[in-house]
Amino acid sequence: MITEFLQTHFQTISGVLLATAVGQFISALWFGPFFSKQWQKYCGWSEYELKNYLSDKTQYRRTVLGAFLEQLVSIIVFVVLLHYLNITELVEAIKLAGLVWFGFMATASVNEVLWHGERVGFYVLTQSSYLVRTLASAAVYSLIAL
Repeated sequence: MITEFLQTHFQTISGVLLATAVGQFISALWFGPFFSKQWQKYCGWSEYELKNYLSDKTQYRRTVLGAFLEQLVSIIVFVVLLHYLNITELVEAIKLAGLVWFGFMATASVNEVLWHGERVGFYVLTQSSYLVRTLASAAVYSLIAL
């Protein structure tokens, strides 16, 4: 039963896992070497606080696992949308990814700025990360599984 399921859905499962890994890799670069100083500034962390956070391996592992699961669920929902909408083309999948990002992520996160006083720069930094990650993950999944 499980073997039959895996044989039938191998491309989908592989695509989901690889797209998730690509999204995580982009996040690691985005909030690491690319924009870590800006991210740290927006979080209000000193060098000492950042080093303390990163040195707490248990907390760091929980954060990484949580981010992985968030990315995995996002990809799975995206794949379900692709199948419901019968999208089988790379360009159409990327368009859908951009639309989903704009309609559900970018707009909903504006509330953090409007109601919770989050800095606009932090919003731009995180949302641009989500956009790049979403588009790249959609492309990777599409190339493997569609």
